[in-house]
Amino acid sequence: MIEHAKIDLFYKSALFRTIRLLTFALLLLLCVADFASQHFPKYSLFFLSLFLMTEIFYHFHIARILPKRKVADNSEDAKLSCTKHALELFLSSSSSFYLFRILLRDRKIEYFLSRLRIQRSQIRDFAVTKEELLMTAKELAFRTGGVYITRLDFLCAYLLLSEKETKLLFTKEIKSEELILFLKLSRPTYDAEEYPRDHSIHFDGEGFGEALVTGWTPLTKQFTIDWTTQALWKKRYLFGREKEYRETIDAVTKKQGANAMLVGEPGVGRSTLLVALVQDSFKGILPEGLNHKRVLELMTSSLLAGASDQGELSARLSAIIQEVSHAGDVILYIPEFQHVLGSSE
Repeated sequence: MIEHAKIDLFYKSALFRTIRLLTFALLLLLCVADFASQHFPKYSLFFLSLFLMTEIFYHFHIARILPKRKVADNSEDAKLSCTKHALELFLSSSSSFYLFRILLRDRKIEYFLSRLRIQRSQIRDFAVTKEELLMTAKELAFRTGGVYITRLDFLCAYLLLSEKETKLLFTKEIKSEELILFLKLSRPTYDAEEYPRDHSIHFDGEGFGEALVTGWTPLTKQFTIDWTTQALWKKRYLFGREKEYRETIDAVTKKQGANAMLVGEPGVGRSTLLVALVQDSFKGILPEGLNHKRVLELMTSSLLAGASDQGELSARLSAIIQEVSHAGDVILYIPEFQHVLGSSE
């Protein structure tokens, strides 16, 4: 992680960027010259291909490095829990104040400060080591439910550490607890750094002849909708729900009784867990038995419609569960399960 960040910093330096640009232009010019002289560009094309392969490798394996450990699981080197931008900022800064000055160049950081009614000119230099700043940022990330240490954590850590001397927050009538709360509420807005965009290749839609290799579910299709396609287009949010998500995965991977009931008030994040489950199952990164599954949502209203009595409803539900079990590639999602058979059941 740290070595990759150092390589990335060197690769993005102004000098090396110039060398890369001149190398590409020279190799391209040699290829054109060989073609113009009606000669096949044997060596120039080889080195141009090698150069392009190196660039592709850099962009996909070096420039997109991810933190090695989550904040909650890291009790050793805090740098391993920093995002790429935060780690490179930490490594390239000679002092904490220089780190803070680089932070202020970012528009998102500047907007965050404007919400606190803090201007650049009001921030003064403060003597604090980078290591102390890093540990404070790690503590803030842990307290605000962050998965990794971001640049926002560095910003708030600097403000809190310098408060005894500068009294900047006191002047703005902002308490330390209020700053931490504001950081917690702002994390979803700045989640692109903590959860970078997934650039891996995925193939959407059902596979050709998928119904032929799994059991048919004609009755189930009448009372369900495919939740998989919808979930793949949704944004992944798991802030503060990582533990519940792991428990859900453990519950549905059991050999017997592979069911999970998510209980909670509306808005606590039950659907969020399902979105993450669908996306991870689609990518094939879950434990064996959960990958590449179809998630079908049972439409309770359609299931209840036309049922003359409780016995018919129970028989209909049992038939659906039997079809799903026979198919082998379906996860059945039943929202508001308490309404299916009634609260007394």
